Amino acid sequence: MGYSSNGISRILNWVSYAVMATLRGLRVGRVDVVYGSSPHLLAALAAWVLSVLKRAPFVLEVRDLWPKVLVDMNHMSESAPIYRALTVLEEFLYARAKTIVIMAEGSRTELVARGVDESKIVYIPNGADPEDFEPSAPRDELRARYGFDKVTAVYAGAHGPANGLDLLLDGAEATPDVDVVLVGGGVLKDSLRANSEDRGLDNVRFMDPIPKDEIPDLLAAADIGLHVLADVELFRSAVSPNKIFDYMASCLPTLTNCPGLVSGLVDSAEAGVTVEPGGIA
Repeated sequence: MGYSSNGISRILNWVSYAVMATLRGLRVGRVDVVYGSSPHLLAALAAWVLSVLKRAPFVLEVRDLWPKVLVDMNHMSESAPIYRALTVLEEFLYARAKTIVIMAEGSRTELVARGVDESKIVYIPNGADPEDFEPSAPRDELRARYGFDKVTAVYAGAHGPANGLDLLLDGAEATPDVDVVLVGGGVLKDSLRANSEDRGLDNVRFMDPIPKDEIPDLLAAADIGLHVLADVELFRSAVSPNKIFDYMASCLPTLTNCPGLVSGLVDSAEAGVTVEPGGIA
């Protein structure tokens, strides 16, 4: 049982990436360390294989607690064979990593409870450099470029099951005077667009992904930066979203619907407004 309608194709994509990453890594000369990031776990497995072949330490970066988050989102059952297989792989990687890098302190609690040696866990949160978010043109010019002609809230990121963008559409439906622009791609983008059209949401617009170096211009043109996640307990303590730091570096007021760690970050920086998962409107 996968976690989305295209679960099989996604797993094949993981396998293909892991194989190609391993082959590419073999062509690299001597290295001092091999750094693997999850999700997905097969990418981290490829890093471990390379670390063995190159006799270099293996460092595992835990971006999300997989596959537990899939169970918490009700997209996978703990009794599913693929869940059991992923859990075995997850624990295999934890055991073989010389160092485990976490991005949220809540991940440390979960890993230690799973029997991971706390001494090899290192906390390195996400961040952003404000110098990388200087816009290329005046704000009025950028707003005209993107067609922002009233209060505009921008969501820049993945359109997947974890992102809870149905909650964003609910918020947009209740606030027709605010334009909502979703930029990016993902497995749910087509269904979200269809949902928006079915609701007749004239204030919602979907944009294709844009180059990373164009993000500063997009954010400079907006009035609100949207950070949205599904209502999942694990997200309250074990996420470190890039979007929050990008918005802060752009001096863009942030609206997040993720209670806990993320809301605490926004509140402590006085960087925006925090609400409950269903409180976006």
